[in-house]
Amino acid sequence: MHEEWPGFQRREIDPSRDHFRKLPDLDGFVQQAGPYGISLEDGIVRLGFEVEARHCNPNGACHGGALATLLDTQMAIAGRVQARVIDRFLLTISLSV
Repeated sequence: MHEEWPGFQRREIDPSRDHFRKLPDLDGFVQQAGPYGISLEDGIVRLGFEVEARHCNPNGACHGGALATLLDTQMAIAGRVQARVIDRFLLTISLSV
């Protein structure tokens, strides 16, 4: 699929090695941006995703908007974990990347 990108090497996420599991499907825009994998260890939240062609800009690099969406989603999830609030939605008031 990515033969046109020299040096690109696809690596599947290995849950036993990477400690990631699939984040449950989210609605709306974030669902279109993923799918995301999540890892929660010792109160530290890590989010990641496999960059696909649909996430890339014309130069073949991951689009900044895809990375900003990942960051925005991770901040909301981490905030909920730290505050121990799982039944509310946290929104971003301002994000500068």
